Amino acid sequence: MTNQTTPSPEDGPDAAAQCARERINQLSDLFSEMNMLMHRWLDEVGPADLAQGKKMLGKLSDMQTTHLMVLRAEEAFYEKFSDTTASDTVDYERIRAELGRALDRIRDAERPDRLSEPTDGSASGGDPLSV
Repeated sequence: MTNQTTPSPEDGPDAAAQCARERINQLSDLFSEMNMLMHRWLDEVGPADLAQGKKMLGKLSDMQTTHLMVLRAEEAFYEKFSDTTASDTVDYERIRAELGRALDRIRDAERPDRLSEPTDGSASGGDPLSV
């Protein structure tokens, strides 16, 4: 097969038609080659053998069973380790509370005089406010 570039609109309708004809010819050649190849493979395999077919069906059944087991295990994994409620809903109140606490800590850090004030209201002693 040859690589074809798509004609641009400047090339005109004749170039587009020629490109389409070439592509149809390429597809026709490809179909003929695939048809010959399929016939060759069928000739190499020969007539269908019932015993071989049963073996292949048995293996196919085993593969399908294994595939279903993997799918079930994947579903169980996601049920166990994923929190579907957290991904479906957002807890805005929790976020607001966390932001409020963070802002309070920032405000307290900007005013160092508040940190040295006693908590019990007395002028001497006492524990400073915790940040």
